[in-house]
Amino acid sequence: MAAAPLISHVIYRLDYGGLENGLVNLINGMPRASYRHAIVCLAGFSAFRDRIERDDVEVVSIDKRPGKDLGAYGRVWRQLRRLRPAIGRYVAVSKDIAQWLEVRVGAAPARIRQIYNDVDAERLIPADWPWPTGEADRPVAIGTIGRFDRIKNQGALLETFAGLAGAPDAISGRLRLAIVGGGPEEGALRERAQALGIAPLVWFGGARSDAPALLRGFDIFVLPSVNEGISNTILEAMASARQSCTTWTTTSRVSRTAPPRASAASRAFRWVRWCGATPPFTMTS
Repeated sequence: MAAAPLISHVIYRLDYGGLENGLVNLINGMPRASYRHAIVCLAGFSAFRDRIERDDVEVVSIDKRPGKDLGAYGRVWRQLRRLRPAIGRYVAVSKDIAQWLEVRVGAAPARIRQIYNDVDAERLIPADWPWPTGEADRPVAIGTIGRFDRIKNQGALLETFAGLAGAPDAISGRLRLAIVGGGPEEGALRERAQALGIAPLVWFGGARSDAPALLRGFDIFVLPSVNEGISNTILEAMASARQSCTTWTTTSRVSRTAPPRASAASRAFRWVRWCGATPPFTMTS
């Protein structure tokens, strides 16, 4: 019997992040008998690889050096030659990325496939459907989930939350902020929360694997990124019937939008304030 075709996924690093989580979900969800998988990482991998439920997925790193590493091209080629994948395509999760691959990278259009991200909505149905319950004056939880990296822009979220939480109105005293994830900016974000005087109102949840339960705890989900593709996290938030607010620089054209920087992010939070003060919380359309 012929072996199932092999798909080799080439990524930068297998670590905590939306792209990586989507890849793991894809591998775990595809029929074992239909496809085999291997992951070629440019810059290593972490214990995140343990989320792969299959024991036949090879994960290798070519250990690319920071900056330009011309030898990395040869090491990738040798790994792909050894693995001999059956499928060779560029997969873009949005039309913007597909266009970038064609125009900037120079990929042949025939080798580009644009496939939108998807989430398992059944897994994300809120436990308290159809609306969150509780006392009228309970805390309003604003949350975000993502890698702690400058492009994710959690610093702007902290800056604007500080101004909103200090405003003299009823909703401000009820606001809490959950920032969930891990990454190189964690220390700086914690220090910024302390400096802004909002540390008691902010929960840093760490790198987690229970996103559905966390999303059910949010009243409002915010995606403050400077740039995104089709964000899995915001799709999961919407599938969980959470109000969702994102910056307009993302390519996730699926929710309320607002500018990403701290100076302008207050416009996003005007909408957040309206969501928090106007129960029941409704699903973003």
